[in-house]
Amino acid sequence: MSTPQDPFAPPGDGEQQPGQQPPAYGQQPPPAYGQQPPAYGQQPPAYGAQPPAYGQPAAPGYPPAYGVAPTAKNSLGVWSIVLAGVGFLCAGPFASIPGVILGHLALKANKEGLASNYGLSMAGTIISWVISVGYVILLVWLFAFGGLAWYMDMIEGSMSVAG
Repeated sequence: MSTPQDPFAPPGDGEQQPGQQPPAYGQQPPPAYGQQPPAYGQQPPAYGAQPPAYGQPAAPGYPPAYGVAPTAKNSLGVWSIVLAGVGFLCAGPFASIPGVILGHLALKANKEGLASNYGLSMAGTIISWVISVGYVILLVWLFAFGGLAWYMDMIEGSMSVAG
């Protein structure tokens, strides 16, 4: 009678195929059937190493695990929307113009796969553009179409009523 095999043991564990030589000391065994060999220039994973668990960063030689979001440049989109809010509330073009720049950099990072907040980046970019264009229209109205004179007349009129 033969000994029963462990059902939980990995396939081929402890079995030697006829004609195969075990790897020499210090060398990696060939990849198992169905696995891709490492790409040119990359180190193969250590012998017996397991791929990373869900949500853990990948070890060198393994692709990122499913569910791990690329977050290298997510802060660009966050800063874009923050500067859009600051530009809207108090700082005007001094915050909205950097918001436009950071928004476009964040959209580029999303396109390259370095960030995962496309919606936030798009919102920050659009809001910053709207605020910047709004301030340009306000300045044109103030200086080119007599808005400044109208504004000064309004201030003088309110001072004479109050005093």
